[in-house]
Amino acid sequence: MKASILSFLFFLALSIGQAQTSPSVIFIVRHCEKAMESTDNPNLAEEGKKRAAHLAEILKNTGIEAVYSTNYKRTMQTAEPLANAMKLSTMVYEPRDANFGEQLRKSGKKVLVVGHSNTVPDLLNQLSGTKNYQPNDGYGDLWVVTIQEGQAATILKLSY
Repeated sequence: MKASILSFLFFLALSIGQAQTSPSVIFIVRHCEKAMESTDNPNLAEEGKKRAAHLAEILKNTGIEAVYSTNYKRTMQTAEPLANAMKLSTMVYEPRDANFGEQLRKSGKKVLVVGHSNTVPDLLNQLSGTKNYQPNDGYGDLWVVTIQEGQAATILKLSY
């Protein structure tokens, strides 16, 4: 009798633990305004540096656990203020890696991903399982993607 009660409690605790897994929350932005430099890898413009600092201010209390950026100056410089504020290292990701979105989906973490006008929509489409998102040349969009295991992603578009 004791063994069956203990087994029942064990499986109950296990099922509760599984039902309460943390959602993955992915904050996605395009890099901030880039300088008009005649190079394929420009720095941020002064306006972009201010926007990146503003992004860090907005997100500093969200509990972000990881920061990802492509390996370009403008994306790294966009991610840097928040990474520094959170005492995190910025990790480089390859936007063409089809597994990256799935890793984010299953992470159960809060993360920031900084990409480009053409890679942000690709990642949003991958996370949402749709083709609703198209390249956009604007700056200041902040996408908040929340994914709970077994449920469709919810996506909120904000501006900063």
